[in-house]
Amino acid sequence: MRRALRGCTACVVTATVGAVPAECAPAGVAHLLLLGRAPRAGGSNPLAALLQSAAERERAQPAREKVVATAGVPYTVLRLGAELGAPGGRQALWVGTGGQLGGALSVEDAAAVAAAALRAPPRRARVLEVVASASAQGVDAGSAALQPGGEWSAALALLPEQ
Repeated sequence: MRRALRGCTACVVTATVGAVPAECAPAGVAHLLLLGRAPRAGGSNPLAALLQSAAERERAQPAREKVVATAGVPYTVLRLGAELGAPGGRQALWVGTGGQLGGALSVEDAAAVAAAALRAPPRRARVLEVVASASAQGVDAGSAALQPGGEWSAALALLPEQ
């Protein structure tokens, strides 16, 4: 694993964490990005929870974040809204840091936010919830709007770190 990570400046973990975080620091990886699930992503619909794929259930496990936090590498956790079956890039996104956001997010928008987060690594740690504005729940003063087609790296860099 360490040999595979050598020369990488960043590592993205999308599902099972495994040994990847522990190997990042020895391999010289400078930024670890974990894709997770927003705590309120599925809303309160119990049927939606039953229909989640194994990967979706894995992304919702808080223990993954603890493993990444102990890796010794600056990291970003993106807690994404539930997968929205619609094209992305058409509406603003809400980004928050307080664990209150809920809603959905398109796959394209999730990829765009992940790319922006990779361009704006934190000094230590940043945990962000991201949902599409049309589905947003729990938006508060600590949330920021990202407009479609904008350069989001600078906006993400302004959000507080942990």
